[in-house]
Amino acid sequence: MCGICGYVSFRQGLLGPEAAGRVEAMLGALAHRGPDASALHAAGSAVLGATRLAIRGLVDGRQPLVDGASGVVAVCNGEIDNYRELKAWLAERGRPVAQATDVAVIPGLYLELGSRPDLVAVIREEYRLTRRLVLEITGNARLLEAHPILRQAVDLRNPYVDALSFLQLRFLRQLRAGVPDSAAADRLADLVLLTVNGVAAGLQNTG
Repeated sequence: MCGICGYVSFRQGLLGPEAAGRVEAMLGALAHRGPDASALHAAGSAVLGATRLAIRGLVDGRQPLVDGASGVVAVCNGEIDNYRELKAWLAERGRPVAQATDVAVIPGLYLELGSRPDLVAVIREEYRLTRRLVLEITGNARLLEAHPILRQAVDLRNPYVDALSFLQLRFLRQLRAGVPDSAAADRLADLVLLTVNGVAAGLQNTG
């Protein structure tokens, strides 16, 4: 399970002290999803929080995970089954991972792959491969074929969530390009947060 939460300020300046309190309240609400540990990390304009159900990395799997060399902060809800291969791959590229937990590979992968111009294409290819293998294993022609009610819910949801996701990208692009008018920047920041909430509400427990 595990749970991820956070608070991000799109406005100028560092976060105020109330941000950590808000994230602590979020962690309390997510305690049922991560009964083994909870923590938060504040840096710059963001506070990230995570509750953890410990399955791997029982000793050193605390999240948010902070890479000491780069300062990259990562949180992950899930497991990385091929983390041993990824650790070896990173070590070959001069990015050794000391921690035993699976999610410790995330900062190195971000630093190694994040600037690749073809990263989106790589992710899409991985998605296509995963989809094909799932269909082969299940013997189905469509995803969720054996769960028609859930399939219908996802089909109804997707057009709205996709539209919100595209709007979110548009607003983020405008914010990062720079908005000289502070009122307009505040409005864009509010729109980004609305799309985040909208996508989360749409995904619910199917995300």
